Amino acid sequence: MKVNLISLLISIVSMIQLVFIIYQIVNYITPPVTINGHRYMLTSNILKSISYSFSLSVMIFFITRKVIKRRRSR
Repeated sequence: MKVNLISLLISIVSMIQLVFIIYQIVNYITPPVTINGHRYMLTSNILKSISYSFSLSVMIFFITRKVIKRRRSR
């Protein structure tokens, strides 16, 4: 139980950080600027960053769980 809780906390913190980082990367690749040069909030960039960071945080959860269990068994 404690292993899962620690892994969950690590993955939540990493997801929060990854949302910000991936959003910046996606905005750099596809900038939300009109033809006139006005900036706007592109919802698809937000959804992309949330979905990518969620999938990465799930992988981080399982990896940290394996690492913690392996270290505890030694």
